[in-house]
Amino acid sequence: MIMDTGKGYLEMISQEEVDQLITALKEGAKVPPIFSLDEIVYVKGSRFKIKKITLKGLTLRVLPKED
Repeated sequence: MIMDTGKGYLEMISQEEVDQLITALKEGAKVPPIFSLDEIVYVKGSRFKIKKITLKGLTLRVLPKED
């Protein structure tokens, strides 16, 4: 998995770190954004699907509008 550091770059994280973040999120803690392949994200009112993740960024595919 890859995570947005909030400092202008993405960082790879281990499955153990993912599990810890998910547990913290369930307990109500604020955690940094985590991205995964084929996840649908919304940016400024448009829908995108994450097609590729690298340390330099995400490759998104625009999706049609939902009716």
